[in-house]
Order: sequence, then C-alpha cells, then structure tokens
Amino acid sequence: MMFQEIKEKMGFTLIEIMITVAIIGIIAAIAIPNFIKFRSRAMQAEAKENLSAIHICQMVYFSDYDRFAGGDQAFELIKFVPIAGKNRYTYILDQDLIPGTVPINSLPAGIPSSRTGFTAIAVSNIDNDPFLDFWAINDKRDLRNQQVDTNGWGASGNDLRN
Repeated sequence: MMFQEIKEKMGFTLIEIMITVAIIGIIAAIAIPNFIKFRSRAMQAEAKENLSAIHICQMVYFSDYDRFAGGDQAFELIKFVPIAGKNRYTYILDQDLIPGTVPINSLPAGIPSSRTGFTAIAVSNIDNDPFLDFWAINDKRDLRNQQVDTNGWGASGNDLRN
C-alpha cells in the first residue's frame, strides 16, 4: 500500500515542466546579452594592450632615430609583434598593417607618421554586427575608442553602443 502511494507522487506534471522552461528562458534572456557585452569588452583588452605596446615600440624607435617609424614596413622597423594567439583586431600603422579578422577593403586608410607624431589603429568586428570597433593611440598616448581621420579624432568607434 505504501509503495503504491509513493509511485503516484513520482514525476512532474506538464504544467510544472512548462513553468520551469519559462523561468529558464527568462533568465537566459536576461543573462545572454550581458554575457555578450562583457565578452566583447574582454576582447577589447587585446586592442588596448597591443596599442600600448605599439606606443612603447614607437617611443623606443624615436629615441634611437629621432623620428617615428612609418611606411610599409613600420611594424618591422619598430619590431612590434602582437600578443601571441588568435588576434581579433587588425593593426594599422601608416600603410603597414598586421592582418587580422577584418576584411581588408573595409579598413580605414593609415594615417602617415611624421617626425612629430604617429597614430596606430586597431579595428575589428568583435560582436559580428554591421559595425566595426575602432581603437587608436597616438604619440601623446591618447588611447581612444574612436575612429581616426586625417582631421584628428572622428566619430565614436565603439560599436558596443550601437
């Protein structure tokens, strides 16, 4: 008699299962966008670190040659090698670029280096939307998440706000 009572109480009803699935769906709807945002910000750390390294390499080159490295072999001149592993950003210094994940035809033109300054750019599509994420650093160590053009700092380059 007791076994029969226990057997009747085993299992879940369809309504209990549907409520559980609905609760899990609501939690996922809240958590997934936050996860994607934090994941993208973590990927941006690559650009910040590599651009800071480019700045240091350029300053060392400047102290040796009294000018900043430029031209098609700029990265070789300053002996810059990006952080090992899969690079999510493409790096541009003058006309030189280190290949990354961004199609070449969508990249901005490099900004020419001179005796008085340089600008290095990191660009990528880290969250697979129609917008590119731009980071740039210049000789004054201004590290910005903006697009850079020949007139200076341009429009916002943070596609995480779009």
